[in-house]
Amino acid sequence: MTTPYLILASEVPPIDVSWLWDGWLPVGKLVFLEGDPGCGKTTIALDLVARITSGVEMPSGGRHGPGGALVISAEDDAADTLRPRLDAAGADCGQVHFLHPESPLPALPSNSDWLAAEIVRTSSRLVVLDTTMAFLGAGIDSYRDQDVRRALNPIVQTARETGATVLAIRHFRKSSSSSAINRGIGSVAFAGLARTVLSVAAHPDGKSMVLAQSKCNLAPKLRSRRFTIEGAEGAACISWGEECDLSADDLATMVPVSKGAVEAAKEWLEETLGTGAIAATEVKVLAEKADIKQSTLRRAREALGITTSRSNDRSFWSLPPQLVQLAQLAHV
Repeated sequence: MTTPYLILASEVPPIDVSWLWDGWLPVGKLVFLEGDPGCGKTTIALDLVARITSGVEMPSGGRHGPGGALVISAEDDAADTLRPRLDAAGADCGQVHFLHPESPLPALPSNSDWLAAEIVRTSSRLVVLDTTMAFLGAGIDSYRDQDVRRALNPIVQTARETGATVLAIRHFRKSSSSSAINRGIGSVAFAGLARTVLSVAAHPDGKSMVLAQSKCNLAPKLRSRRFTIEGAEGAACISWGEECDLSADDLATMVPVSKGAVEAAKEWLEETLGTGAIAATEVKVLAEKADIKQSTLRRAREALGITTSRSNDRSFWSLPPQLVQLAQLAHV
């Protein structure tokens, strides 16, 4: 066993953090991408693979390619799902490596050296593991901190030594939580080991999804970003939209409600705010009297794009200009 040894802080030269996607994917780090099944996690990962391998701009700007990528999936077939989605996203598939269809899945930590060697051999800048739980080796309990750290510490080291960003996908647990960082299945050690954790969830408007930062240790958190999934199921791809103010914790605490409840709350808000701005506290009291849950009100507010202003240390809600015009016409 090697004896630990120390180094003076003055002997460690400081360096700036490098990014594969500015503010979202740090170079040489482990990143988790989390969400419910079917919310678009894999499609996002493949969109990022496409951007890295083809050298096109990332969703918020900046180019950090071209470079290689390694996609190891335990869930999707390479021929009928992964390759068509990469083609739809515009990837340079000559720069992407899959696990061979006849190959066994790598197990962690026992195959961590193999993964490190393949990252170097393929010159991969981005590695996608889909999903994380499928690669935990025999005897690894995903709910025990020590087991999770034993399995993933070699991946953290591999990312650091090779400079590759490892994007590991993880499902949400079924129950909601007040903190997005606690939504992922398994031990909190998963999030503890990662420098960045990203969450995916449905936008309240029911028409789009949201990518948000649950954790970002290396830079200030950025505003969340909306997206939609376009195309057929086999060849789905991401269409990135505008930024939004919904945080990962906002998304984590949203209990699924019927579309009808949200639509009813939107109509109620349009009517209530149709004559002008009202104090936010008063709106919430009126909503409660109208049997509208606060979570439903929050979704309706986001979907309508309700604007917020402050006066005399009070927050006021008002309709966006286009809805104000419609409300005025309705009262003519």
